[in-house]
Amino acid sequence: MTTLLDRYLYQRFGRSLGVVLAAFVGIYLLVDFFERIDNFLEKQESLRLAAVYFACKTPFMIQQVAPAAIMLAGVLTVGGLQRSGEMQSLQAAGIRLRRLVRPVVIAGLAASLLVVALLQWLLPPSMAVTNRIWHQRLNTSYPVGYTKYGTVFQRGRQGFYYSVGLPDARGALHDFVYTEWDDEFRVVRQFTAQEAVSKGRQWRFREGAVKRVGSGGAPQVERFSRRTVELPEGAGDLFVPVFLESELSLTGLLRRSHDPQRGEEARRLLHARLSYALLGVPLLLVCLPILLELSIRWGRDLTVAVPAACMLAFFTWGVWAGLQSLAKSGAIPYLPASWSPHLFLGGMGLVALWRVGSVRR
Repeated sequence: MTTLLDRYLYQRFGRSLGVVLAAFVGIYLLVDFFERIDNFLEKQESLRLAAVYFACKTPFMIQQVAPAAIMLAGVLTVGGLQRSGEMQSLQAAGIRLRRLVRPVVIAGLAASLLVVALLQWLLPPSMAVTNRIWHQRLNTSYPVGYTKYGTVFQRGRQGFYYSVGLPDARGALHDFVYTEWDDEFRVVRQFTAQEAVSKGRQWRFREGAVKRVGSGGAPQVERFSRRTVELPEGAGDLFVPVFLESELSLTGLLRRSHDPQRGEEARRLLHARLSYALLGVPLLLVCLPILLELSIRWGRDLTVAVPAACMLAFFTWGVWAGLQSLAKSGAIPYLPASWSPHLFLGGMGLVALWRVGSVRR
């Protein structure tokens, strides 16, 4: 049952979170503006396009600073109670610290769940707009697969795809080569075509040849003018800019996790995004007992707690980012890389809150 005290603390947390988010996003936006406005001016793009770009990038900025903002909002809420003397009055009325901290933690969890909702519904379409502006209007060249000297290589389930350049306006690939291997990675056939167009996994080749390995090991070449062949992948599965992964929602990543080729990477990204969105809760659980200890033992308040919380947030972010890099390289599994900071900080914070929260001043 929500009491008057709970509603009061929820309101204070909400106001603090709004102020901290506005400050963080404002600084982020200001730095990003001065860093990227030259690109708009060099391409002679309109200020309206720049305004659309920065407006659509705001959800990404919110998602990036949300864990630290949630942590600081909780610290400011509890620290404000201490500074105004409200906490001492409530404790004098017989209310323990645990009872005061509980609504703040619940509010932090609710804010983290809102960040998860942002990742699902708001961030993908906004990232689609910013990616099109940045990668296609301002930086017209972007990596797709492995590129070298104007050629593009993509590895599929059973072979390599090669073309000169990216698909044109019609979706056609030029000087196309597909080399297929068997389970022992021996080449079994190779398609070459002057032009290749795919509709799903159906490929239409024009002016090409197919080379197969004969029974005696000698190659057999058959030339053709036009031919339709079904391959394991379509152009839409292969020649996809790497930045398109940032446009996938959480459910989109979940659907891709069943893909035999990209499933592992999709699962890693899904857990990484969820763990980062929920990172504010364990940070809050650790910082609140630090603030209470500083107040109870040394009489310190926000002047020490806020810098300590910021240092802890940056350190935790660095550890989390390092674990994600190790998981991406395959050095460690993605599950412990994503969730071990939550388990460690959350467990440590809950123990500290239980010890500090049982104290009456």
